[in-house]
Amino acid sequence: MIHNRRQVLGLAGSAAAAALLPAMPAVAVQSIAETATLDVLPAWVVGTPGEWDHQMIRATSFESAQRFWINETTGLTGCERSGDPSQDEECDCAFCIQSPEATRVPAWDDKTPDTITGPDWLAVGLETTCARCGMETGCDNGDVVGRDVVCHDCMTLADWWIVDPEAAAEKEVEQGPDARSAPAETEGRDDG
Repeated sequence: MIHNRRQVLGLAGSAAAAALLPAMPAVAVQSIAETATLDVLPAWVVGTPGEWDHQMIRATSFESAQRFWINETTGLTGCERSGDPSQDEECDCAFCIQSPEATRVPAWDDKTPDTITGPDWLAVGLETTCARCGMETGCDNGDVVGRDVVCHDCMTLADWWIVDPEAAAEKEVEQGPDARSAPAETEGRDDG
């Protein structure tokens, strides 16, 4: 039995506090669970074949990775067609005409997109850009020098000594000993 105003206010305050307590941990648990789920999803590289628009995406499957990429690039979440299943022709809406390639990259499962560097792209056989000139660089025309990917056109003789001592020795004979700090001469450079 409530006897005075102080008891009424005390009970009301306790009831209000008790009502808030279960809600706070539930929100925290939900956001922790969502974050944990994103961290354990497989890593994929998805983009347009032949284009430089590939990005790392976390998804449960090949199709999910493609759908996520299409949503990110077009803003669409599905086919724009009215949904009439009797239509037999191919749909040519902005969503359906996309056909990105998706490649599973298990080596990136423990990485976040902001921690993936140029050498990581090269290590899994994909392409990136040269840290010095910004040109497109892959395993066939670039190497990792220190923490950067450097195209063969930008590599100095000192860089060649790090990545391929045999090629460096040949280049030093061709260019002379003063060439150690200048970019190595390579055939076929085309700056576009």
